Amino acid sequence: MPEKIIPIECSHCHEPFLGSVAKAYKVKIGKLRFCSKECRIASKYRKVPVLERLLGRLNKNGPIPEHRPELGPCWVWIGPLNENGYANLRDDDWRTVKAHRISFREHKGEIPEGYEIDHLCRNRACSNPDHLEAVTHMENVQRSTIRQYHASITHCPRGHEYTKENTKLDKRGPYLLRGCLACKRQRYHDKKKQQICVVDSGSVQ
Repeated sequence: MPEKIIPIECSHCHEPFLGSVAKAYKVKIGKLRFCSKECRIASKYRKVPVLERLLGRLNKNGPIPEHRPELGPCWVWIGPLNENGYANLRDDDWRTVKAHRISFREHKGEIPEGYEIDHLCRNRACSNPDHLEAVTHMENVQRSTIRQYHASITHCPRGHEYTKENTKLDKRGPYLLRGCLACKRQRYHDKKKQQICVVDSGSVQ
Protein backbone atom coordinates (compact mmCIF):
# COMPACT_ATOMS: atom_id res chain seq x y z
CA MET A 1 0.00 0.00 0.00
CA PRO A 2 1.56 3.33 -1.01
CA GLU A 3 2.47 5.69 1.80
CA LYS A 4 0.07 8.53 2.31
CA ILE A 5 1.53 11.86 1.28
CA ILE A 6 0.46 14.90 3.25
CA PRO A 7 1.65 18.51 3.24
CA ILE A 8 3.96 19.32 6.17
CA GLU A 9 5.38 22.65 7.31
CA CYS A 10 9.17 22.86 7.70
CA SER A 11 10.14 23.57 11.30
CA HIS A 12 12.88 25.96 10.17
CA CYS A 13 11.87 27.88 7.03
CA HIS A 14 8.11 27.21 7.56
CA GLU A 15 7.67 26.38 3.89
CA PRO A 16 5.20 23.55 3.09
CA PHE A 17 6.52 20.31 1.61
CA LEU A 18 5.22 16.80 0.99
CA GLY A 19 5.68 14.09 3.58
CA SER A 20 7.63 11.86 1.21
CA VAL A 21 10.39 14.45 0.99
CA ALA A 22 10.91 14.24 4.76
CA LYS A 23 11.32 10.47 4.52
CA ALA A 24 13.82 10.77 1.66
CA TYR A 25 16.04 13.14 3.60
CA LYS A 26 15.56 11.29 6.90
CA VAL A 27 15.66 14.54 8.82
CA LYS A 28 12.91 13.99 11.34
CA ILE A 29 14.11 14.88 14.87
CA GLY A 30 11.55 14.30 17.58
CA LYS A 31 8.47 16.25 16.60
CA LEU A 32 10.43 18.57 14.28
CA ARG A 33 10.35 18.02 10.53
CA PHE A 34 12.55 19.71 7.96
CA CYS A 35 12.29 20.04 4.21
CA SER A 36 16.03 19.59 3.64
CA LYS A 37 19.33 18.80 5.33
CA GLU A 38 20.28 22.47 5.09
CA CYS A 39 17.24 23.47 7.16
CA ARG A 40 18.03 20.78 9.73
CA ILE A 41 21.62 22.00 10.13
CA ALA A 42 20.54 25.64 10.21
CA SER A 43 17.95 24.94 12.88
CA LYS A 44 20.53 23.13 15.01
CA TYR A 45 23.01 26.02 15.00
CA ARG A 46 20.46 28.81 15.19
CA LYS A 47 19.73 27.73 18.76
CA VAL A 48 23.15 29.15 19.75
CA PRO A 49 23.61 32.94 19.25
CA VAL A 50 26.30 33.86 16.77
CA LEU A 51 28.34 35.79 19.37
CA GLU A 52 28.45 32.75 21.65
CA ARG A 53 29.55 30.54 18.76
CA LEU A 54 32.19 33.09 17.78
CA LEU A 55 33.68 33.48 21.26
CA GLY A 56 33.77 29.70 21.65
CA ARG A 57 36.20 29.45 18.73
CA LEU A 58 38.58 32.25 19.73
CA ASN A 59 41.81 32.10 21.70
CA LYS A 60 41.91 35.40 23.62
CA ASN A 61 45.53 34.85 24.66
CA GLY A 62 46.94 35.32 21.19
CA PRO A 63 50.11 37.22 20.27
CA ILE A 64 50.50 40.92 21.08
CA PRO A 65 51.26 43.04 17.99
CA GLU A 66 54.88 44.17 18.13
CA HIS A 67 54.14 47.45 16.34
CA ARG A 68 51.09 48.21 18.50
CA PRO A 69 51.59 46.58 21.93
CA GLU A 70 49.04 48.93 23.50
CA LEU A 71 46.29 47.05 21.63
CA GLY A 72 46.75 43.96 23.78
CA PRO A 73 46.56 40.32 22.68
CA CYS A 74 44.85 39.13 19.53
CA TRP A 75 41.72 36.98 19.68
CA VAL A 76 42.87 34.30 17.27
CA TRP A 77 40.47 31.98 15.43
CA ILE A 78 41.27 28.38 16.32
CA GLY A 79 39.39 26.83 13.41
CA PRO A 80 40.29 26.53 9.73
CA LEU A 81 41.01 29.66 7.68
CA ASN A 82 40.21 30.39 4.05
CA GLU A 83 42.81 30.82 1.32
CA ASN A 84 43.30 34.49 2.25
CA GLY A 85 43.86 33.79 5.95
CA TYR A 86 40.40 34.91 7.15
CA ALA A 87 37.97 32.97 9.35
CA ASN A 88 34.40 32.36 8.17
CA LEU A 89 31.33 31.82 10.32
CA ARG A 90 27.59 31.48 9.78
CA ASP A 91 25.61 34.41 11.17
CA ASP A 92 22.10 34.25 12.65
CA ASP A 93 20.62 34.42 9.14
CA TRP A 94 22.79 31.45 8.15
CA ARG A 95 24.92 33.47 5.78
CA THR A 96 28.68 32.90 5.55
CA VAL A 97 30.41 36.01 6.92
CA LYS A 98 34.00 36.72 7.94
CA ALA A 99 34.41 36.21 11.68
CA HIS A 100 36.05 39.60 12.31
CA ARG A 101 33.10 41.39 10.67
CA ILE A 102 30.72 39.54 12.98
CA SER A 103 32.87 40.49 15.97
CA PHE A 104 32.84 44.16 14.97
CA ARG A 105 29.10 44.14 14.41
CA GLU A 106 28.32 42.39 17.71
CA HIS A 107 30.61 44.61 19.82
CA LYS A 108 30.55 47.98 18.06
CA GLY A 109 27.39 48.02 15.97
CA GLU A 110 26.62 47.80 12.29
CA ILE A 111 29.36 48.47 9.75
CA PRO A 112 28.63 51.72 7.84
CA GLU A 113 27.67 51.18 4.23
CA GLY A 114 30.67 51.32 1.91
CA TYR A 115 33.17 50.73 4.74
CA GLU A 116 35.58 47.85 5.30
CA ILE A 117 37.15 46.45 8.47
CA ASP A 118 40.87 47.07 8.87
CA HIS A 119 42.99 44.93 11.20
CA LEU A 120 45.13 47.33 13.23
CA CYS A 121 47.11 44.34 14.52
CA ARG A 122 47.83 43.10 10.95
CA ASN A 123 46.58 39.62 11.95
CA ARG A 124 43.77 38.48 9.64
CA ALA A 125 42.80 35.62 11.96
CA CYS A 126 42.14 38.07 14.82
CA SER A 127 38.59 39.03 15.89
CA ASN A 128 39.41 41.28 18.86
CA PRO A 129 37.03 44.26 18.46
CA ASP A 130 39.72 46.60 19.85
CA HIS A 131 41.93 45.60 16.91
CA LEU A 132 39.27 46.39 14.29
CA GLU A 133 38.44 49.71 12.67
CA ALA A 134 35.87 50.59 10.01
CA VAL A 135 37.52 52.49 7.14
CA THR A 136 36.77 53.25 3.51
CA HIS A 137 38.20 51.03 0.81
CA MET A 138 40.59 53.79 -0.29
CA GLU A 139 41.88 54.24 3.28
CA ASN A 140 42.31 50.48 3.65
CA VAL A 141 44.33 50.29 0.41
CA GLN A 142 46.45 53.29 1.38
CA ARG A 143 47.22 51.85 4.79
CA SER A 144 48.23 48.54 3.26
CA THR A 145 50.49 50.26 0.72
CA ILE A 146 52.11 52.49 3.35
CA ARG A 147 52.73 49.52 5.65
CA GLN A 148 54.36 47.52 2.87
CA TYR A 149 56.56 50.49 1.98
CA HIS A 150 57.71 51.14 5.55
CA ALA A 151 58.20 47.42 6.20
CA SER A 152 60.69 47.34 3.33
CA ILE A 153 62.79 50.10 4.98
CA THR A 154 65.25 48.45 7.37
CA HIS A 155 67.67 51.38 7.93
CA CYS A 156 67.28 55.07 8.71
CA PRO A 157 68.49 57.70 6.18
CA ARG A 158 71.87 57.83 7.99
CA GLY A 159 72.37 54.09 7.68
CA HIS A 160 71.46 52.94 11.22
CA GLU A 161 69.53 49.66 11.31
CA TYR A 162 66.01 49.67 12.75
CA THR A 163 66.63 47.06 15.44
CA LYS A 164 64.45 46.64 18.50
CA GLU A 165 67.05 48.41 20.66
CA ASN A 166 67.56 51.25 18.18
CA THR A 167 63.92 51.95 17.31
CA LYS A 168 61.49 54.28 19.04
CA LEU A 169 57.80 54.10 18.16
CA ASP A 170 56.01 57.45 18.14
CA LYS A 171 52.24 57.54 17.75
CA ARG A 172 50.95 60.56 15.89
CA GLY A 173 47.20 60.44 15.46
CA PRO A 174 46.23 57.17 13.77
CA TYR A 175 49.79 56.56 12.58
CA LEU A 176 52.73 54.88 14.31
CA LEU A 177 56.10 56.28 13.22
CA ARG A 178 59.54 54.78 13.68
CA GLY A 179 62.42 56.83 14.99
CA CYS A 180 66.15 56.06 15.09
CA LEU A 181 67.59 56.36 18.61
CA ALA A 182 71.15 56.61 17.31
CA CYS A 183 70.18 59.68 15.27
CA LYS A 184 68.37 61.13 18.25
CA ARG A 185 71.46 60.76 20.44
CA GLN A 186 73.61 62.30 17.71
CA ARG A 187 71.28 65.31 17.41
CA TYR A 188 71.39 65.73 21.17
CA HIS A 189 75.21 65.77 21.26
CA ASP A 190 75.38 68.13 18.25
CA LYS A 191 73.02 70.53 19.98
CA LYS A 192 75.13 70.40 23.17
CA LYS A 193 78.27 71.16 21.18
CA GLN A 194 76.60 74.17 19.55
CA GLN A 195 75.56 75.51 22.96
CA ILE A 196 79.11 75.09 24.28
CA CYS A 197 80.53 76.89 21.24
CA VAL A 198 78.12 79.81 21.73
CA VAL A 199 79.09 80.11 25.41
CA ASP A 200 82.83 79.96 24.62
CA SER A 201 82.57 82.60 21.90
CA GLY A 202 80.71 84.89 24.28
CA SER A 203 83.37 84.53 27.00
CA VAL A 204 86.17 85.35 24.55
CA GLN A 205 84.61 88.65 23.63
